[in-house]
Amino acid sequence: MSIDRKYTDSNRINIKKVAPGKFRKVYTVAEMSSKHHEIARLLVLGMTNIDIAKQMDVTPMMVSNVKNSPVVQEQIKFLSAKKDAEVIKLSERIAKALPKCVDYLTGTIDDEEISDSLKSRNAFGLLAAGGHGPTKNVNVRGAHAILTAKDIQEIREQAADIGVSNGFVIDGDNP
Repeated sequence: MSIDRKYTDSNRINIKKVAPGKFRKVYTVAEMSSKHHEIARLLVLGMTNIDIAKQMDVTPMMVSNVKNSPVVQEQIKFLSAKKDAEVIKLSERIAKALPKCVDYLTGTIDDEEISDSLKSRNAFGLLAAGGHGPTKNVNVRGAHAILTAKDIQEIREQAADIGVSNGFVIDGDNP
């Protein structure tokens, strides 16, 4: 693979030891090309080096070298901060729209012109958003159980009773 000298700096070539007595050159990026920008963007999106290499038709080593370059790491930090800011803005927009969405879905449940299927989906969606969704599969170290919200509440109550009776938990009603 040839190295484009325009985007590398001979002062930034690191020699990394691979095995006793053997070395390899690792090039770091001095100036970002469009390919380097794309690698940084895909890294911020959470793709692995191997997936990026396949998608861009480059070697995983090139992706790694680009990823570990200080210039690209600065770009990755910038892109990550930008992405985080966009996520926060989106979260704020969702929080503002949530009451309207709940009102709308609640209204559809009472609307006679809406199909029962759509009413059911909306009702289940509202219940799930309120923490009262359908039963969930719980896998814990090989154990398998299907628990409803009522089952979980009973388990909590039993655990609290055991904790109080063994003196691990102080019952707030009985000093």
